[in-house]
Amino acid sequence: MAANTARLEKYRALYLNGEAVGLLSADQRALLGAYGLSTSVWRNGYRWVEAQDLNRNTARLAEITAQLAADGLVPGWRGERYALGSDYQHPPQALIERAAMPLFGGCGYGVHVNGLVRKTNGLHMWLGRRAKDKPTDPGKLDQIAAGGQPWGISAFANMQKECAEEAGIAGSLSANAVSVGMSSYFHEVENGLRADVMFLYDLFLPEDFRPHNRDGEVTDFRCLPIGEIPDLLRRGDTVKFNSALVMIDCCLRHGVIDEQEPGYQEICDLLHPRAHWLARLCRT
Repeated sequence: MAANTARLEKYRALYLNGEAVGLLSADQRALLGAYGLSTSVWRNGYRWVEAQDLNRNTARLAEITAQLAADGLVPGWRGERYALGSDYQHPPQALIERAAMPLFGGCGYGVHVNGLVRKTNGLHMWLGRRAKDKPTDPGKLDQIAAGGQPWGISAFANMQKECAEEAGIAGSLSANAVSVGMSSYFHEVENGLRADVMFLYDLFLPEDFRPHNRDGEVTDFRCLPIGEIPDLLRRGDTVKFNSALVMIDCCLRHGVIDEQEPGYQEICDLLHPRAHWLARLCRT
């Protein structure tokens, strides 16, 4: 799968105050060190020796990431703060700019909504095409609504916000979305590692519903029989790399992809690599 491109052997855990909050390669460690992030070897990874409390960590990392951005090393600055922590439900050790997360190999969370429609000829899925000016995967197909998970808003509320902004789905309708689990991936990018986790939702929409974009991030929508999704994914580079995982997960849960699919076990394993990969890291 195009989402899982990272080579595990390159990375070691980054610790802040005893918590593993990210994954660093030797190159990333050297780069951050040149910008003032002093680390020492500790346990199976690297410890930020100057780590303090949330506010001071946040302020110091803001200085470092701003300088990195000024030097062109943080493309696609978003102005959104993400939590740098060990787990979604644990208090973060710092808040950092979303676009800088790969430099630290931090876990960036996001929400992805499968917009589904039951029609007389079977289950269908709404897909949106990303705008050409999006910083990641412009022009690719995506879920009906999806977005990153900033600090200070719950995943469900964020899902509803994205539904309203990207597809014009009223809150009274998106309130019916059902949480169906999570998926993760480790994706190498030019400035580091996207070690991300996605909250997944199924939202069944009325047959006469027509999505409309409100924030300029989607150019058009299409509604396809879910049975066509696997062939769409097999065509190659037409779907946003992480959204493909969400579509595969949905096809598995709704019986479109079954155990007869070549590579079925590997496909299932690659939807949830985070626990497996982190367990291996902790044994090194």
